Amino acid sequence: MVNFFSTIRFRLTLWFTCILAIITVVIGVLLYIGLQQLLFVNLDSALMNIAQRSVEVAQSDAQLTQFSRDQLLQRVTQLGISPMRLTDLDGRVLAEDSIFPQLPVLAAAIADAKAGRMRCETFDMDAAANVAAASYRVCTRPVRVNGVRVAAVQVAQSLERDYQTLQNLQRLMLYLLPVALLFSAVAGYLLAGRALYPAEQVRRNVERLMTGQIDARNLDQKVGQNVDADEIGRLARTFDSLLERVQETMSRERQFSMDASHELRSPLTALKGELSVALSRERSADEYRDILGQLEGSVDEMSLLVEDLLTIARASPNEPQAGSVERMERMERVDVALLLRQVCERLQVVADDKTINLKCSTEIAPIYVKGSRLKLQRVFTNLLDNALRYTPSGGSIRLQARAERQVAVIEFADTGIGIPTEHLGRVFDRFYRTDAARARESGGSGLGLAIVKAVIEAHRGSVRVTSRVNEGSIFTVYLPLTA
Repeated sequence: MVNFFSTIRFRLTLWFTCILAIITVVIGVLLYIGLQQLLFVNLDSALMNIAQRSVEVAQSDAQLTQFSRDQLLQRVTQLGISPMRLTDLDGRVLAEDSIFPQLPVLAAAIADAKAGRMRCETFDMDAAANVAAASYRVCTRPVRVNGVRVAAVQVAQSLERDYQTLQNLQRLMLYLLPVALLFSAVAGYLLAGRALYPAEQVRRNVERLMTGQIDARNLDQKVGQNVDADEIGRLARTFDSLLERVQETMSRERQFSMDASHELRSPLTALKGELSVALSRERSADEYRDILGQLEGSVDEMSLLVEDLLTIARASPNEPQAGSVERMERMERVDVALLLRQVCERLQVVADDKTINLKCSTEIAPIYVKGSRLKLQRVFTNLLDNALRYTPSGGSIRLQARAERQVAVIEFADTGIGIPTEHLGRVFDRFYRTDAARARESGGSGLGLAIVKAVIEAHRGSVRVTSRVNEGSIFTVYLPLTA
């Protein structure tokens, strides 16, 4: 049973909730600090305006010239809207409202007033008491008479209302945080489930696929069926592509096994029949010699098929190319022009028997490549034999070898039946036949072109084909030249 706490869904939900909690706390702290600063800025501005208006009204009084300094300072306190206090520039209190809090006069505030600067600060009446009830904001600014600073005016305002606002914000955040986290956990769990639903679909499809052993009977099922085209959907479709390739490989292997069994069954049946006939009664030496000759032909046929398989295994393009060539044969300089002429001469008799015009044109100068003479001879023989097999009587085959830009180019062109377009991309695949029945009737094992491709690629070369149905085919081999 799957542990819930180890599931991706739980981990996504946990991460989502934790991140949201951190974001909420950070936003709350920033909001609290910002609101506190905003309240203090607004309060300071209001207190400074009150002090300024009080001083300006007193200084603009029509009887100003008749006032003494003490009268002016007393006038300032009378016009104040908020609790106010007047001090001289030495810090002595000159006058104050009865409701002005009992706050000490700080030397820093008097020093700023002497210098013509304004100052706002917070005072706590009793550190042990309730902060909201014992905190005041006090702003100090200088008082000028005829342009001369003569005193300092202080305006005070209780911070109880502001602190109450901040405490209300704190309580609201404390109440809302658990609710927000609970909501985020539920929402995150549902969203994670929704996001992972395609993965669950894929898991169910794979589980249904894995109900039995994976084989060619259930590989046609799609893991990515009914899955959205998102990242998980693309992953599922990639897995489907892998399954399709596995299915294709298994189908080709199964087809090859059937074809190989069919190819081997005929000589084995003939071999068994000939042995049974030979053992049915006493025979003369000549009769035994004839039977042994027939047996040798059947063994040769089976050996050729086994040799085809061995050649493909040794020249596997899945191995490092240099290593695969060395495993096949000893590397040497091979004149492919001479080798092509020799192959052409050897199969000229077959062409004559089918009344096919076989032409071989090569450059006079040698065309050297580095590789295995025997395997390259096998490649040229397979390609020419393939052309002879599928070219009807009266047709023509042209072989050509030339050197182009450090590459040896060998062409096999025929006027045969051609290859349908849909098969061109797979004619070199192992175990693949464009027409299995016709290939068996013509004596082929379906491995000739696969051998050609494997050997050429092991020689660091390539082979291509162009063809049109009922017009013919051209197989072109490219091999790197050597000095």
